[in-house]
Amino acid sequence: MIYKIHKTKIYIYILSFVVIVLLVSTVDAVKNMTQLPSNSVAASDGALATFFNPAGVACRSDFELCYLRTYDGSSKGDDALFVAAAKSGLGLEFIEMEDDVSFKRYTVTNATRLLGSLYLGTSYSWINASLADYGRSNYRNYDNFSSWSMGLMFRRNNLSIGTVARDLNRPILVGGRTYDFGIALRPNTSRITFSLDLRKVENTNGIEIRYGLDIRPMDFLTFRSGYWNDKNFDIRFGVNLGYMGLGAFHAFLPSKKLKTGVSEFRISQLSRTKSRRKIFLDIEMSEIDYLLQIVKDDPSVVGVLVRIGGSDVGIAQMQERRNLLKQLVDSGKEVICYGKICSTGAYLLASASSQIFFHPLGTLDLVGVRSEPMFLRPLMDKLGVHSDFERIGKYKSAIERFARSEMSEVYREQTNNLIDDIYTQIIQMIAEGRNWAPKQVEGLVDKGPFTAKQALENKLVDKLVYEDEIEELIGRRKSNLVKGDRYFGQAYHEYNWRIGVSKIAVIHAVGDMITGKSFANPFTGGVFMGSDTITGAIRSVREDNSIKAVVLRIDSGGGFVLAADEIWRELQLLKQVGKPLIVSMGDTAASGGYYIATLADQIIAEPSTVTGSIGVFTGRLNLKGLYDKIGIKKEIIKRGKNADFYSDYSDYSETHRQAMRASVEEIYDGFVAKVADGRGMTKEEVDQVARGRVWTGRQAHKIGLVDQLGGLDLALSVAREKAGLMGQQVELVSLPQATWLYGLLNNILSLDLGVLDIISRQKQVSQQLSRDRVFLMASYNLHVRD
Repeated sequence: MIYKIHKTKIYIYILSFVVIVLLVSTVDAVKNMTQLPSNSVAASDGALATFFNPAGVACRSDFELCYLRTYDGSSKGDDALFVAAAKSGLGLEFIEMEDDVSFKRYTVTNATRLLGSLYLGTSYSWINASLADYGRSNYRNYDNFSSWSMGLMFRRNNLSIGTVARDLNRPILVGGRTYDFGIALRPNTSRITFSLDLRKVENTNGIEIRYGLDIRPMDFLTFRSGYWNDKNFDIRFGVNLGYMGLGAFHAFLPSKKLKTGVSEFRISQLSRTKSRRKIFLDIEMSEIDYLLQIVKDDPSVVGVLVRIGGSDVGIAQMQERRNLLKQLVDSGKEVICYGKICSTGAYLLASASSQIFFHPLGTLDLVGVRSEPMFLRPLMDKLGVHSDFERIGKYKSAIERFARSEMSEVYREQTNNLIDDIYTQIIQMIAEGRNWAPKQVEGLVDKGPFTAKQALENKLVDKLVYEDEIEELIGRRKSNLVKGDRYFGQAYHEYNWRIGVSKIAVIHAVGDMITGKSFANPFTGGVFMGSDTITGAIRSVREDNSIKAVVLRIDSGGGFVLAADEIWRELQLLKQVGKPLIVSMGDTAASGGYYIATLADQIIAEPSTVTGSIGVFTGRLNLKGLYDKIGIKKEIIKRGKNADFYSDYSDYSETHRQAMRASVEEIYDGFVAKVADGRGMTKEEVDQVARGRVWTGRQAHKIGLVDQLGGLDLALSVAREKAGLMGQQVELVSLPQATWLYGLLNNILSLDLGVLDIISRQKQVSQQLSRDRVFLMASYNLHVRD
């Protein structure tokens, strides 16, 4: 895993560190007491919440640093520094009291979200008096000072209520505890905030009242004012400059005489202003997956340049990306695809764009779809290896690669059925995108591949341009070309009050199913879905009350039946707590992949998803002939009639075969029952479309194995609806997550750690292959990538 940090953020962190070092190094020169700009305990968040209301620190998790210096009034020269990040805060104040005792006051704050929209924060302050003042009458009182405070905040979209109890331990320098209460209201906009604050100090008469008004006419400009019941008032003015901000605060006496003036300098992790310039995004195909929701409603993005090439995913996921691009075009954005070497799948994607640009010496490999199964029987015969399998379902063709030297008729029938439907879909989508008749597209595909010049002559592309000419062409649209990683790396301050939002979890179930933990092999590109990893993710979602719905994203052809059933059971427990479960199918969700989908409230697949394959097989390889050829002899001495059941030195006996048959029949019946229960069908109806038969998503929709056709965006929308979250702010949680330690070590050790992991995981798979021999697996690979 590679972690990327935006350059602007690096500069912020470096500048923040320099500011802190300079302040700490000049502590001895600081004399006077800091006076902070006034703020409501209901509206304060970020770094200054460390002082005003510690609960407000939990309302934001981004980094913020505020430096304040008094430049006018009786406290001229005061300094203070406040920092907040990750729901914690730190304050440093450098103070000289009227009795000339100087000291440094430190404050640490920690906060958390209790539940929903309620936040709790605590702060602890202590003082270190200057040794130069040792012997003064109040020295020990200051040097022994410590104070505990606690705050609460309840925040909704347009309402925030805060309360703080200060000096709970009654330090000697304070007359008594202080209680603050505030309420802040927004009239359906984050640009205006009204606030009312009340303060009561123990052992004093009366209540202090403050009326506040905050106005932000533009993102780069803020005004804030406060008026007290003793007729003191203050005015604050601020300018936001992206990740930095400058401000000035003036407090006045009732006579309108200036009491004090404070300057403010702020550095934030999140920019408070957005660029007004028009931009044209420059992205890779893989970045389309999270493009739409971010870009669609951003008025600064006038268009997107997508660099196409060889397909990095299968046809269904390419279809999903194409639909996202089409939605972007339909929303009024210009989408341009640029390619040098382009596969059929990538051209399918490009056909949804506004224009297709191509390199003058590029190659367009628009050649169609093929399936290319490999059969190992002739090699196994030469090696003396014999396969011995049992299956339920004549269409369960995964075993044919070992048992046959060519396709069976049913395997050929099923493969042709898949290719016919997927090829038809590709032709229809390209025809729709380029505004051609399907027959015209078929004729062009049969002429492929194409040079760039031939592609232009056949109007498959719209313009031939070199890469250095792209920026000039984009510039004519009065916009700047911006790389996708730079755009997606930008983060903006959220002015709206964030409330405790509900969450939807997206659990990615990808790869061949095994028991144990998930892993990937970078040498082969193979991905293994570990049942322990996936069940752990499901369990965490079940136990998290803030997660209201789950989308299970499946891209798997199955694997070990035990692994599939462990995942199925954890999903059943999830359903028992009442959380909606929506399945989104990727390129493949067949056999074991369909097994874990059966509990879903809705199953959503792309029209070209490969799914179904409801069937089971089991068996092993007899290696006796190979052992004989290479000079290895074995003798089997056993106790127990079936002790050699798993031996690789003989074929199954008839008794063994009957046991195998009974096992796969039992598992098949259970599989069919799960499908029948989940889909509202009879077992007989399921059996008619099962027996290992594989379907495209479009075909599966017609026979009742799939509810809707669409991608992950549709699945998320359905999950929102099922959870009653339509129109509400929702946070997406992606699982399973790699641990930060593993990611860090993997970056440091790079391939070495990966090799160690692969060796240990491959051993895990080998052990399972020698122990578990019942599979729910499909074996269909369709090529549109080259």
